[in-house]
Amino acid sequence: MDLTETLRQHGIATHALDTLLESSDLSIPALPVRGHEALELWTRLRDLFPQTGHWPLVLGDDEELGFHRDQLGFKQQDGLTTRDLLEQARSIDLQAWFAERRAQGYGVWLEELRGAWPLAQPGHNSILSFNDLFSGKPKARLHLALIPVGAPWQIPAVLGMGGWNECPEAAVQVALWRYWHQRHGSEPVCLTHDVLETRVAQPPATREEALRLAEEQFVYCPDLVTQGVETVSRLAATLLNSRYWYFWWD
Repeated sequence: MDLTETLRQHGIATHALDTLLESSDLSIPALPVRGHEALELWTRLRDLFPQTGHWPLVLGDDEELGFHRDQLGFKQQDGLTTRDLLEQARSIDLQAWFAERRAQGYGVWLEELRGAWPLAQPGHNSILSFNDLFSGKPKARLHLALIPVGAPWQIPAVLGMGGWNECPEAAVQVALWRYWHQRHGSEPVCLTHDVLETRVAQPPATREEALRLAEEQFVYCPDLVTQGVETVSRLAATLLNSRYWYFWWD
C-alpha cells in the first residue's frame, strides 16, 4: 500500500500532500499544517511510522525551505549519498568524539561555565518553533515532511544536516541522534535552519543524570549555554524530567 492510501485509511487528509524536497535519489513529500495543530498531526503520523516508513518532521515555514534545499545541494556537491553518511556514522566512537571535543577546548569551557544548580529552572513543555519568535502566536503555515527512513536517527544523513559553524557534520549527527534515541527515547519533531527540537520518552530523572546529559549537549551544541542559559547546571535543570529538548546553533 502506498503512502497516500495509508494516510487516507487512517483519516488523514492528503489533498494537499505534495513533494517538498527533491534530489537525484530522493523525494520528500509534505503536508501543510498550522502551528497550533502541528504537534497533534505529528503525533498521529509518528504513530503510523511502522506502516508508512516515513518519519514526520516539521521543517519550518516557507522561509526555511531554501535552507533545506541548500543542505541537500551541498550533500550532492560533496558526492555523498545517504548510505555513505550512515556508513560513516557507524564507524564513529561517540565517547572518543566527546573526548576529542573536550580536548579541543570544550572541556575547559565546560568547567568555566559549569555554575551552581539553580533554585528554579523550568524545562521545555512544548515545541517552541511552532510559534512566531516575536509574537509567541502559532505560525499560520508550517511544512510537515514525511521522510523515508528506517529509523528517525537516520534523518541527518538523508537531509545532509550540519557541517557549519559549531553544528556537527551529518555523520556525527546520526551517531548522536541514535545514541540519545537509544538512551532517552529522543525523537525529532522539528528541524529548521538553526533549531532542532525533539520529544523525549525517558528524560533524566536525577541531577546526576541531567548534569551528564547537559555536558554532552553542551559539547554538541555550545550555543545552548554560551548564548542561552549561561551555565551547564542551568541547562541540566531544564533537562530534568523534561519531555522536550531544544538545540540552537548560531
